[in-house]
Amino acid sequence: MSSTPAPNCAPGRLESRAACYLQAASARSGRDLVDNVGLAGRGADEGRGIRIEPLGAGDWPAVAAIYEAGIATGHATFETTVPDWPAWDAAHLADHRLVARDDGRVVGWVALAPVSDRRVYVGVAEDSIYVAPDARGRGVGRALLTAVIASAERGGIWTIQTGIFPENQASVRLHQACGFRMVGVRERLGRLHGRWRDVLLLERRSPAITG
Repeated sequence: MSSTPAPNCAPGRLESRAACYLQAASARSGRDLVDNVGLAGRGADEGRGIRIEPLGAGDWPAVAAIYEAGIATGHATFETTVPDWPAWDAAHLADHRLVARDDGRVVGWVALAPVSDRRVYVGVAEDSIYVAPDARGRGVGRALLTAVIASAERGGIWTIQTGIFPENQASVRLHQACGFRMVGVRERLGRLHGRWRDVLLLERRSPAITG
């Protein structure tokens, strides 16, 4: 699979670096990789025929295959292997995990994970969203992210955050279209296949949860 070159945002002040990535996200067009890793492209048939349903244990083989395809791009996550179901299940919030189905087939998934076990952060979660390679460009990512935002607000989660590699500009646009803002750049946050990678930090603060 081809990848999108990282924006040429040289090291420097974080504000300038973040602005560079933000400008790149606004300027980029075409069918780039998405988030952790769906596709944000919006076609004329966006979302049509797609059903959003709870993700259960029976969906795991399809979910794992989509996850593995995302990992293989090298631009979706620092993870290099797919965990088993018990490990994945334990790491994600049971009430905030969804699949997208097209004619019964799982074509994407989204899930929230807690960012901390400290009580003060009980309303803060991190999203992961992946779309099958053959289902990209149909609005699946947007449908999933919109649905999990609604689920989070019903569940009292006031902030959803996400970390995105700069190469994954379509994911940046997808999250911004769903109300996320870029907080900044976490420079050289971790190594993947021997290379240091920047991570863009985006978040959405719920306007509905204020009290």
